[in-house]
Amino acid sequence: MYFKVSSNMIVYYLFGLALLLATFSVDVSFSQTESDDESYHLISVDYTKFSEQVLHSNDSWILIFYRGQVDQKWKELAKSARGLTWLGTVDVKSQSKLLQELGLDAANVPKARVYPFGGYSQKLSEWQDVHDWKEAERFALKSIPADIPVLSSSTIDRFIKDSHYSSSTPRFPAVYLTDSTEVSPVLRAIKERFRRYFSLSRLLSPTTNELRKLGLEEKKPVTLPSLIVVIKQREKNAPAPSKTKPQRPTSKPSKAEKSTEDHQPRLVTQAVQYDANNFGELSYSGVMRFFFSVNHQFRYTLPEGSDKDTKTQAMMADVMDIEQERFDEFFNRKHISKSQKAERNSGTDKPKAGKSKPENPDKKDPGGKCPFGFDKLSGDFAKPNRHQMKKEEL
Repeated sequence: MYFKVSSNMIVYYLFGLALLLATFSVDVSFSQTESDDESYHLISVDYTKFSEQVLHSNDSWILIFYRGQVDQKWKELAKSARGLTWLGTVDVKSQSKLLQELGLDAANVPKARVYPFGGYSQKLSEWQDVHDWKEAERFALKSIPADIPVLSSSTIDRFIKDSHYSSSTPRFPAVYLTDSTEVSPVLRAIKERFRRYFSLSRLLSPTTNELRKLGLEEKKPVTLPSLIVVIKQREKNAPAPSKTKPQRPTSKPSKAEKSTEDHQPRLVTQAVQYDANNFGELSYSGVMRFFFSVNHQFRYTLPEGSDKDTKTQAMMADVMDIEQERFDEFFNRKHISKSQKAERNSGTDKPKAGKSKPENPDKKDPGGKCPFGFDKLSGDFAKPNRHQMKKEEL
């Protein structure tokens, strides 16, 4: 059995196929154009969002005024400066109300307006109109504070102690090892964003003794520049400290009691080093993922602070809420409802009915999966602590 195919059938078939392909290509091109600004992480700003997004933010903002399409140079800046500053777009044709608030005439607008790093009053008094993307980038990045202290051999121990105890939320001591006195915008922006959880300092041309104080082993060479986080942990195979409250001594301790005290578990200093193989070259996004990984695995090693919001500390939830707006591709959960955010930030979220919450001996150790999937760190720190859940391999 066979079918006879006429020439008319062939013509109709080819016409239908061509029409289908044309429709598909139009749909694809429309989709790409529609999401173009989002792929470059440009944020549309209108009259209703301006005050909350820009003026009430501590970060610097570059507002780009455009008609039709945003110039490619601004899009490239949005990608290269992601994490360092925010770039917003204002459609001159449709945002007349916002232009009026900014004191601008639609017929004569600047290329962009930059609002510097700082609070509401600083943004209102120190904004600057610019003529091109280079000028905008220079002004925005220059406004980020550069107060990153320089350590010396005599101040390392004090720096670690202050990081742990000088604020209500214990912080990780982070040290940037370098032979240059220049402070890059990446370091300055990282310090400001993570200042609640990490205390960042610099060590210039470190000596062998200084590296040893920071927990770096002599047998492992350090290539400058490098970034480390200092961790204080009990010695391996050391017994856990007793949970019973110590009794106040009624008399001087005997020699035997002194000997027992001498054999209490000793805290050792170790360094978690930034690994370019995992996180790429030192950049804002790389250091951000590194800090989230360190916090996820080692927050339980920090002393307990007066801030009891351990849920926020465990996830650095306040930082996550900000960064997922421009680094959503690194997070496992791209969209979190407002009610979920409120529950998480208040620490009142409870397990669902019928499911008991697993007991966790280390209260500050969150377990679970790191938001960025980077659950493993190089060196001796590749092994997760015993209270963490099983991790997925990358």
